[in-house]
Amino acid sequence: LPVVAAKSYFGNLGAGCGVVEAVTSLLALTHDALFPILNLETPDPECQIRGVREFGMPPGDSFLNVNVNLQGQAAGVLIGRFKD
Repeated sequence: LPVVAAKSYFGNLGAGCGVVEAVTSLLALTHDALFPILNLETPDPECQIRGVREFGMPPGDSFLNVNVNLQGQAAGVLIGRFKD
Protein backbone atom coordinates (compact mmCIF):
# COMPACT_ATOMS: atom_id res chain seq x y z
CA LEU A 1 0.00 0.00 0.00
CA PRO A 2 1.32 3.47 -0.79
CA VAL A 3 1.90 5.76 2.18
CA VAL A 4 1.72 9.58 2.14
CA ALA A 5 2.34 12.08 4.92
CA ALA A 6 0.54 15.42 4.77
CA LYS A 7 2.43 16.46 7.91
CA SER A 8 5.57 16.68 5.78
CA TYR A 9 3.93 19.76 4.17
CA PHE A 10 2.26 21.35 7.21
CA GLY A 11 4.07 20.10 10.30
CA ASN A 12 2.06 19.18 13.39
CA LEU A 13 -1.14 21.22 13.42
CA GLY A 14 -2.23 19.94 16.82
CA ALA A 15 -5.95 19.23 17.05
CA GLY A 16 -6.46 20.26 13.40
CA CYS A 17 -4.07 17.76 11.83
CA GLY A 18 -6.65 14.99 11.46
CA VAL A 19 -9.03 17.20 9.49
CA VAL A 20 -6.25 18.59 7.30
CA GLU A 21 -4.97 15.08 6.54
CA ALA A 22 -8.50 13.88 5.73
CA VAL A 23 -9.02 16.82 3.36
CA THR A 24 -5.70 16.20 1.60
CA SER A 25 -6.63 12.54 1.19
CA LEU A 26 -10.06 13.46 -0.20
CA LEU A 27 -8.36 15.80 -2.68
CA ALA A 28 -6.04 12.98 -3.73
CA LEU A 29 -9.09 10.76 -4.37
CA THR A 30 -10.84 13.56 -6.26
CA HIS A 31 -7.84 14.25 -8.50
CA ASP A 32 -6.82 10.57 -8.79
CA ALA A 33 -3.24 11.37 -7.80
CA LEU A 34 -1.27 10.95 -4.58
CA PHE A 35 1.16 13.58 -3.36
CA PRO A 36 4.73 12.64 -2.41
CA ILE A 37 6.23 12.76 1.07
CA LEU A 38 8.47 15.81 1.22
CA ASN A 39 12.18 15.14 1.80
CA LEU A 40 11.84 11.38 1.23
CA GLU A 41 14.72 11.01 -1.19
CA THR A 42 16.45 7.78 -0.18
CA PRO A 43 14.16 5.34 1.65
CA ASP A 44 15.75 2.73 3.89
CA PRO A 45 15.77 -0.57 1.95
CA GLU A 46 14.98 -2.40 5.22
CA CYS A 47 11.75 -0.41 5.69
CA GLN A 48 8.63 -2.24 4.47
CA ILE A 49 6.62 0.99 4.05
CA ARG A 50 6.12 2.13 0.44
CA GLY A 51 6.40 5.91 0.77
CA VAL A 52 5.16 7.89 -2.23
CA ARG A 53 8.06 9.83 -3.76
CA GLU A 54 6.55 11.43 -6.88
CA PHE A 55 3.30 13.13 -7.84
CA GLY A 56 0.66 11.27 -9.77
CA MET A 57 0.60 7.75 -8.33
CA PRO A 58 -3.05 6.57 -8.41
CA PRO A 59 -4.63 6.56 -4.94
CA GLY A 60 -6.90 3.54 -5.21
CA ASP A 61 -10.48 3.68 -3.93
CA SER A 62 -10.03 4.32 -0.21
CA PHE A 63 -7.72 5.70 2.44
CA LEU A 64 -7.06 5.19 6.13
CA ASN A 65 -6.23 8.29 8.17
CA VAL A 66 -4.76 7.61 11.63
CA ASN A 67 -3.74 10.30 14.14
CA VAL A 68 -2.29 10.19 17.64
CA ASN A 69 -1.74 13.24 19.83
CA LEU A 70 0.86 13.89 22.52
CA GLN A 71 -1.61 12.94 25.27
CA GLY A 72 -2.05 9.47 23.80
CA GLN A 73 -5.49 9.97 22.27
CA ALA A 74 -5.89 8.26 18.91
CA ALA A 75 -8.46 8.37 16.13
CA GLY A 76 -8.80 6.73 12.75
CA VAL A 77 -11.17 7.05 9.83
CA LEU A 78 -11.55 4.86 6.75
CA ILE A 79 -13.03 6.64 3.74
CA GLY A 80 -13.78 5.12 0.35
CA ARG A 81 -15.29 6.09 -2.98
CA PHE A 82 -18.99 5.50 -3.54
CA LYS A 83 -19.52 3.21 -6.50
CA ASP A 84 -22.73 3.24 -8.51
